[in-house]
Amino acid sequence: MGRSRILIDACVGTDKERHARTQWTGLQTPFLDRLAQTGFQPEEIDYVCCTHLHADHVGWNTRLIDGQWVPAFPNAKYIFGRSEYAYWDQIYRTTDPNGRHLAAYTGSMPPVVEAGQMLLADDGFEPDGWLRFEPAPGQVSIWLSSKGRTCVFSGDIVHHPIQLRYPDWSCIGCGDQVQAAVTRIKLFHRIADTDTIMTGHFLAPHAGRLTSTSKAFDISCVECGPSSGSD
Repeated sequence: MGRSRILIDACVGTDKERHARTQWTGLQTPFLDRLAQTGFQPEEIDYVCCTHLHADHVGWNTRLIDGQWVPAFPNAKYIFGRSEYAYWDQIYRTTDPNGRHLAAYTGSMPPVVEAGQMLLADDGFEPDGWLRFEPAPGQVSIWLSSKGRTCVFSGDIVHHPIQLRYPDWSCIGCGDQVQAAVTRIKLFHRIADTDTIMTGHFLAPHAGRLTSTSKAFDISCVECGPSSGSD
């Protein structure tokens, strides 16, 4: 059993330029202060795991110090899915790195690579014995197993509780909406009635157990009870 300190998906970040999301541009939040309040300083994080490289999942990979982007977690290894990293790195090298579609990548990825802190994950990669990376088109899912229980960190496979009722519905952020629906439905059927899901975008309950219903799926947690996802 591992004893590493692991952060999964580093949110929007501060001081970033986000062309398509003006409410995120120049955002200032006490993210690191809140992390410290839980008992962890940035220097203590061993791994930063990214389910994918969208702006709202990699922002705190870096922070701005003296006009330069530097890794926000100086002693961590940052883990990215190999195929998605290759996709964005190719675009970064062949197009305008300051263009609207690369703003998130430019400020959040090359500084980590240049610092020698990147690890690329293949199918089945396990950084610490109990955390496993599995491929999902355009991203990865991250599976945590401990004491006979399993939790999956789903990234953008599911965005909103309504997708529990209509799992074939995809959102505007899905590059391939048909494939996104296939991936989501497969995941739901795999974990329903057994495993826990930690979502990237739900309000409370952020995590819970999916249960099969006559219509589709519902989500519940011990503290919160059932959601209205399947109503």
